[in-house]
Amino acid sequence: MDPDSEGAWFLEFLTVPESPAETGKSWTPLKLREGYFGLPSFRFLAIAAFEPETIPDLGLRRARPEMMALANLLEHPAIGAATMSSPIGGRTLKRANKDLGRVLAVATLADLDDYRPWGDRWRTALESIFPDQWREFALRTGQGLRHLLESEADLEEAHHSCINGLLSSQQTTLGALRAAGERLIGDAIERLEWLGKQRIMHLLRLYAEAEAAESREGGGGGNREAWLRSGRLASDSIIADPSRF
Repeated sequence: MDPDSEGAWFLEFLTVPESPAETGKSWTPLKLREGYFGLPSFRFLAIAAFEPETIPDLGLRRARPEMMALANLLEHPAIGAATMSSPIGGRTLKRANKDLGRVLAVATLADLDDYRPWGDRWRTALESIFPDQWREFALRTGQGLRHLLESEADLEEAHHSCINGLLSSQQTTLGALRAAGERLIGDAIERLEWLGKQRIMHLLRLYAEAEAAESREGGGGGNREAWLRSGRLASDSIIADPSRF
C-alpha cells in the first residue's frame, strides 16, 4: 500500500474467538517492546475468517466478501443506539448503520447477477462454526438489514458511511443502496432462512400427516386428545426455539 498521507489508511488488528461459545467482545493482552496492548475479538469474526481466499502471487489470505457480509449481518440483529468513537465524513454515526452499510457496500462491489450462492455458503459456514446454533442464526440473519431498510434515517446514515468509505469512488445513490439491500434479502437471506427452516418444516409436516391419518382412522377418544395436545406442544416448541431442532 502507498497511501497519499498518514491519515489515508490505517491498519486494525483483530483476532477470531478461541471458542464459538464466546459472546460479545473479548481482549487478548499483548506485551510488546513499546508496552502493553490489547487484541480485540468479536463473536462473529470467525465467520469472516472462514475458508479465506488466497491472493495470487502474494500468498496473502483475505476474507471472502460474502463472509464479511454475514459477519456484519449477524453482529446487528437490531439497530442499536451505540455510536462510532470517531466521526465518518464529519458525522457521528450509529455503529449498526455503519456495519450494515458495509454489508450493502460489499454486495454492491461484488456486483453479482445472483446472490443465492451466498446463502448456501452462509449455511456451510454457520453449520461449521456454530453447529448447535446455526438454524437460530440463519433465521435472524436478515433482521437488522430489514430494520435498516425500513428506516429512512438509518438508511441515510448507512449511505453516508458508504460514500465516505468503501463506495467513495462510486458515489452510489441512496436508492441504489436500498436496491442492493432488497436484492441481498431476496436472493441470499431468504435462501438462508429457507435452508434454516427445512427440518422444522419437515417435523411439522410429519405432525400434520399423522394428525390427518389419526383423523381418518377415527380412533383415539381421550388418547387422541392427549396425543394432539402433545403434538401441538411439540410444534409450539419448534417455533419458539428452532435451534433445538
